Amino acid sequence: MNVNPAGRSRRTLRVMAIAALTFGLIIGWVALGPAARHALATSIVDFSQCSNNAFPSTATDCPGGWINGILNPNNSHYAEDNVIPQRWVLDITTAGSHTITFRYQARKGNIHAYDSLATWNYTQVTADRCQGIAPCPGGAASTFAIPDDPQVVPPAAGSAVTSVHMIPAGAGRQATMYGATITGVSVPVHDSPTCPGGNCSDDYATVTVTFNVGAVPSRVMLLLGGHAAASSGPRGWGPGLGAGNISGGPYHFKWDLLDGASVGNRDNQIQSGAIATETPTATNTPTDTPTNT
Repeated sequence: MNVNPAGRSRRTLRVMAIAALTFGLIIGWVALGPAARHALATSIVDFSQCSNNAFPSTATDCPGGWINGILNPNNSHYAEDNVIPQRWVLDITTAGSHTITFRYQARKGNIHAYDSLATWNYTQVTADRCQGIAPCPGGAASTFAIPDDPQVVPPAAGSAVTSVHMIPAGAGRQATMYGATITGVSVPVHDSPTCPGGNCSDDYATVTVTFNVGAVPSRVMLLLGGHAAASSGPRGWGPGLGAGNISGGPYHFKWDLLDGASVGNRDNQIQSGAIATETPTATNTPTDTPTNT
């Protein structure tokens, strides 16, 4: 037997080293806290949005796929007052309550972008939520009402209260989840709602979706839509103030946190060139009776 000068065998030293490493891992796991432990027990599968092909396509599904790239005039054809579908897919191994926190760009300068949230397939009524995802979580959908946003967000030709410009509560304004049960959708918190001197800065609205996972492991899918702010019509902010009037770079739908821990830079973008200021005659118009696939 090989013995070191202190009289301990190599085997004993190996056992001691493994024990020390195991103890260190346990201490480190506890020190992470519940939010970080939840995040480590969760695998992010997908964060994407629906590409519905360039105008004059009449597609009401996602023929360009669910993509994490930028929606632009070459791959998509939305209009103001349409809803752009957003999809999250997670593999979760920890039962209990979880949260997804994201933000969307409500205003870019003086022009409204995604002014609110809505049901994911409000506009893309034939979209396949499972496209590109295998296995796809099944079972009954869990839905939860998206609350009114009471924030006053100028500028506006009429009311500056955001709830006035949202799709009415009901089937057209729900969060949808498969593989878990939604227990809450928070009221949006705006980071820059005011426009001192009429000179607005960019404004993001942050929302947290809380959900409960029962049996694990579980694949979970969350579906929501970003409402492209309208210039005119019943939800219009005023001439030139809708999402199709934004110039320059794209605006954003960003996923920030999972169970309170950062998920890194996860950003679904859309160029205003992919959004017409009025619904093109060859495209689908919104419906108040979305279908769940």
